[in-house]
Amino acid sequence: MIKKLPYFFLFLFIVSCSGLKTSQKHLAQGNYDQAIEQALTYLQSNRYGKKAPDFHQLLFESYQKAVAKDKRTLDYLSQDTNPESLEQKFNTLLHLENRQNKIRPLMPIDGFTFKFDNYTNQTLSVRDSLSDYLYYKANDKLISKNKQFIREAHEDFKYLQSINSNYKDVPQLINNSKTKGTDYVLVAFKNKTGKVIPKQLANTILDLSDYNLDNYWINYLNSFDENTTYDYVMEVTYNQINLSPERIKETLLVQEKEIVDGKEYVLDEKGNVKKDKDGNDVKKDKLVKVTSTFHQFLQSKNCTIKATARFLRFDNQQTLSSIPLNSEFIFEHYYASQKGDQRALTDIHLNWLSNKKIPFPTNNQMILDTSNDVKRQLQSIITNQNF
Repeated sequence: MIKKLPYFFLFLFIVSCSGLKTSQKHLAQGNYDQAIEQALTYLQSNRYGKKAPDFHQLLFESYQKAVAKDKRTLDYLSQDTNPESLEQKFNTLLHLENRQNKIRPLMPIDGFTFKFDNYTNQTLSVRDSLSDYLYYKANDKLISKNKQFIREAHEDFKYLQSINSNYKDVPQLINNSKTKGTDYVLVAFKNKTGKVIPKQLANTILDLSDYNLDNYWINYLNSFDENTTYDYVMEVTYNQINLSPERIKETLLVQEKEIVDGKEYVLDEKGNVKKDKDGNDVKKDKLVKVTSTFHQFLQSKNCTIKATARFLRFDNQQTLSSIPLNSEFIFEHYYASQKGDQRALTDIHLNWLSNKKIPFPTNNQMILDTSNDVKRQLQSIITNQNF
């Protein structure tokens, strides 16, 4: 451990030198706050380190220039009568205050006098002017019939709430703008297959909790409410359901294999048992051919669904888009029986022997299983849908 200490200090020295050069580069390029951040990172853990004086000098120069730059910006913005500049003015004042608060814990630093100003009154005054401007600007957007403007108003109200939490009726306006800016989509299910579809299927398709919807501005509803003003309809229509008959396919296989079945003596040309060099009888594997008659059965049944997801305007029923949904579910089950010697069979065949014939799924179950894939397709469509 003692031998490693010099290398550790060498490592710290290299890191601090590298950090100093990078900070000096930021200062030279006018990136004053990046230089300040790097100086603070070093000084917060190495306030009295070997390189501390260099970082003190760097911190002081960067701070002086950063403050001067922000104050020039404030002087310019104070001449600008456009209320759009209020937000930049407010953020600049916050930046000045936050920068001072980061540096204060290191005070005092010998040889350097950091001037800290009180920006509270100025910041609050600008905040109040900005709040007034945002409030009336957002309310103008809120009365629009254009939902994009209403959504912009919603963001303005949320920002206003973040900078001035007790300002007028902003919390209520946030909720109002969210309600007005949301697209409400009524989800409907139609059956045009000519077949009776189980009620559970329609309920499954319309169960929106399974879709993991998280679009902030789109609300899908599966039941009609006369107090809701709907914007769109998503109409899921089943056009065809095709069910195959239940089928059992039998395949007969004759399996042959040569296997080792014990040992047998090795005879010489005279018919006598051969001996090895120690006088022991010589033996070899006894090979026999075994045969099994294997009956393989395949139970199968399949279901295909052809459907459509159609988006319409609620007011005039104009079709906006129509997307086909095609899905297939295949039921397959293998089982088998055999006669003869099982040793002739492969592992796969032996596994099938352990299977037994099972009941076929009902038509309703097949339709429901196929509809699970339809729902996955619908979820992808809804997730990517924008109006």
